[in-house]
Order: sequence, then structure tokens, then C-alpha cells
Amino acid sequence: MRFRTRSHPTLYGEITAFTTLLDVVESDYPWYQAIVAASQIAPWVLVGVASNSSDNSLDVVRRGTDDLPGVHVIEIPWEKGLAHGWSISCANNEVLKKIGTKWALYFQADEILTLKEPLNLTSDLPQEFNFQHYVFGGQYRTMHDRFYRQEIRLFPTDKGIYSYGDGQGFRVAGDRKMPSLRTNNVVDHYGWARHPARAARKVANAMALWYGRQPTTQEEIDAAEKACFGGEDMSFEKFLSEIKYPSDIWSIKHHHWVMKDYLEARTMDPDTWIAMFLDHFDKEKQAWLSRSSGSPSFATP
Repeated sequence: MRFRTRSHPTLYGEITAFTTLLDVVESDYPWYQAIVAASQIAPWVLVGVASNSSDNSLDVVRRGTDDLPGVHVIEIPWEKGLAHGWSISCANNEVLKKIGTKWALYFQADEILTLKEPLNLTSDLPQEFNFQHYVFGGQYRTMHDRFYRQEIRLFPTDKGIYSYGDGQGFRVAGDRKMPSLRTNNVVDHYGWARHPARAARKVANAMALWYGRQPTTQEEIDAAEKACFGGEDMSFEKFLSEIKYPSDIWSIKHHHWVMKDYLEARTMDPDTWIAMFLDHFDKEKQAWLSRSSGSPSFATP
């Protein structure tokens, strides 16, 4: 689906929004909706697409955004073998160094940016946005304390700030954290609102990113799964059962307008979503073990 973008110039001419994309066809991220939402805030949106995507991401993104004013798509390298999520931050930094405006506005492929107050461009401080996390096709908004609450999304480009770690955070020289300005602006996160099969594949990829490769033993799989929760004794089955409650039902009409059709096509009962996710996640893990033992792999998207 395509949308008409802004009918008037944005208010923030000194800002370039940016993101990086990998395997957009396979991932089921609302990447197009995310770009459209960012283009309502920033007059320029720079999109870096991995040259080594496993699908035809570059062509899909170029065709999908060719009528969006101010959106520029570039091809970037993506180092898939870096451990602990550094692949994402390295890709982000490839795009960031090409930005020439005073401010950069970051968003990921499953994040929809919404302004609740004007951006403060008189301060040199990076600015934090509040996160709202949507699950089970987007009809539920979770308040589970394992989800991050705020992250830096807007920052000046002349302070040596760079993407760090798994791509969520930003640092300055010496990997130091920075003072930041809290705002009321919002990031709606839809990583757990996608089709459960795609979400299971994403989690499996995240575990492989943590290792820098796909785990090959049950012990490595268990360690990578726990690493996703900061080393705690937690499984995805337990995690998913917990994020059902406390959650609140959130009508589609409350979401950003760009997400309406996307969410209507994916909404389902939480128990059904969880069961489908765990089934596909188990298939992903079994496929790893089968490949490492030389047995045939039967995992499907």
C-alpha cells in the first residue's frame, strides 16, 4: 500500500531521518510505513539497504519509495558475522556518516515515530523518545518491564555521536553515554506485532547475531536465548506468557494512520499468536541442530 506524503514542507529543515534495512521481504517489518511516518517529520530520509540481503530488498525498497519526496535509498555493506548485535550498529554508522544536516533522526524498520510536542533544536543534547510496545498483531500494548522505555532517537551530527551495540543506543568517543533530553515524543514499536512466523525468524536471527553465527548445539541455543534477557533464567515461552499481562487492549484507531491496513491484516488472539510463534521458533532451533548434524533441515518461514 502507498500513501500520499505531506502536502506541505516539514517544519524541521535541519533534520535527516535515517534507517537501515536487511531482508525486508522475509522480515514482515512495516518498513514502508516507518519511512512514511519519518518523512512527515524530516524533509530528508536516508535509507541504507544491505547489499547482501538474502532477498531482493534493494529493488523492493527502491520501487516502494520512488514516489516519496525526500527519500533516498543507498546500498550499504552489512557485516552479518559480527557478534552481540554489532552488525546493526555498523550498518547504522555507514548511513550516518553520509548525513550532512545538523540533526539526525533515527528509526528502525519496526518503529513508527510520532511527535507529541515540537522538537527542541535549540539544545545540543540528544533527545530521548518514549517507547510504546505493541504485541500480538498490534491489538495489545504491553507494559512489561523487560521492554525498554526510552531511547535516543534525535541527536546533533557534529558531536561525534555514533550507533552502538545492537543499534538501539548511541555513544560518543570512548563508548561513553551522553546526557540527554527527555521528551514526550513517541516511538511505536511493532517488532512483536508481526506475523508470529516472521517474529520467530527474527528472534532466531537475533540469537545468531549474538553469537556472530548460528548456534550449533542445544547448549549454545540455551545460552543465546538467555542472553536475549540479559543472562536471566528466562525462555521465550515464559516471556510471551508474561507479556500477555499486564497489557491493555489498544484499538487500531489509536495507532498512527500509516499502520491501519498493516495491523488489520495481522491481528489475532494472543493465545493463537503465542502458540504459532513457539511452534515456528522450535522449528528454527531444530533446523540449526539438523544442519550441525548433517541431517536435512525442514524449517519454513
